[in-house]
Amino acid sequence: MRYSVLIGVLVVLAWLVPVQADELDLCVGARPVSLGGSFVAVADDPNAIFLNPAGLVQMDRAEITVMGARLFPGIEGDKLGMGLVGFVLPSGGLGTLGLGVQMFMADRFNKNAFTLSYARHLMGGLSLGVNLKGMMWKADLEPGDPGPTSSGLKVGLDFGLFWRTPWKVRVGAFVRNVNQPSIANNTSLGGKLPMEIRVGLAYERLGMLVTAELSSKDGVMDLSGGVEQRFGENFCVYLGGGQYLEKDKGSAKINAGVGYTFWNMHLEYGYMYLLDLPVGGAHRISFGYRF
Repeated sequence: MRYSVLIGVLVVLAWLVPVQADELDLCVGARPVSLGGSFVAVADDPNAIFLNPAGLVQMDRAEITVMGARLFPGIEGDKLGMGLVGFVLPSGGLGTLGLGVQMFMADRFNKNAFTLSYARHLMGGLSLGVNLKGMMWKADLEPGDPGPTSSGLKVGLDFGLFWRTPWKVRVGAFVRNVNQPSIANNTSLGGKLPMEIRVGLAYERLGMLVTAELSSKDGVMDLSGGVEQRFGENFCVYLGGGQYLEKDKGSAKINAGVGYTFWNMHLEYGYMYLLDLPVGGAHRISFGYRF
């Protein structure tokens, strides 16, 4: 019974992120989620490790972020959660380093990824970033249940570009899973993660940041966008959303969040609601500190 519940949960997740879904696609911080997931051209905090490492060059001080999430409480029979830690260390002319950990957790299934990032200025406002990832999943099945219980360690590679133009416009591009690593226990069974391409624009003026992003994975397009409005130096509000552009694929979503900065600390809350699925929303809380 429990095994069947687990399968049901994973089917729902596969619907949320169509075409050979990777649960860790959903495992990002409160601010990117509040902006509808449109972050590739923003990429100015440790969440850039997972969404466009090239943007890490914007950070001139070491910073850490920690995120916890409760996903879709409307799904009965299992508790879904996520955790994330990201740490960024600028190294002057040597570039910027990032280290990230993502954890997807269910009652009988978990998936983890460890990411090492490096970013460096190329010329003008243009920078390049690269991720080297180690990924693995593990299922705690009942005795006699069929199937493998662990994938073993799999290695993935990402590349990103970031351009801060002279016109207050930022441009970002991110290619995820360039080597299309197989997450199957036995690589002869397939299970390759599809390559994903994201491109986006962000524009900032008078305390408002507007961002839009288009992504493609196995031919399925997703358009997302968001607005960040700052009030003074401490308080900000986020609104966002997105929609898969292929008929009968995925789900539309709306997103919102708030953030507050005090001293060198940031506290953010993000909420995502799926319009087409009766499973409730996803709550995220992130805490950050600049050293």
